Amino acid sequence: MWQEAFEALMAEVAGRFARVEPRRRARAFVLGLQRTAILNRPAREPSTGGHALNE
Repeated sequence: MWQEAFEALMAEVAGRFARVEPRRRARAFVLGLQRTAILNRPAREPSTGGHALNE
């Protein structure tokens, strides 16, 4: 799902690059940012199901 959106975005901005090398570098950079964001995402906290926790 996000891959199609990413490819559409890259197709849209591809014309801004005169050569293929900078386009590939930009693509790799954005993919690297996305991977870093996924790896640095905080662990999910346990769900309380909408109920307050009694301590």
